[in-house]
Amino acid sequence: FIKGKPIIILRKNGVIKSFLLICPHRGCKLSIDSKKNLIFCPCHGSTFNLDGKKIKGPAPSDLKSIKVEKHEGYIYVYI
Repeated sequence: FIKGKPIIILRKNGVIKSFLLICPHRGCKLSIDSKKNLIFCPCHGSTFNLDGKKIKGPAPSDLKSIKVEKHEGYIYVYI
């Protein structure tokens, strides 16, 4: 959580990405299915891939991306 909001920080193919874990549809907290490599909304069924792109569901957009940087072994998250 950062500033009371759930986020996820992922490393995929050496690239670090971060997303707000709030569904853009109705603001439900998202869950992660690590076996299927998906992020999903337990409230209304929207599904997102690990790049934050909407796969299906009523969400009107992709997940909100959060700026992250790696510098001298530290990961910085900018909200």
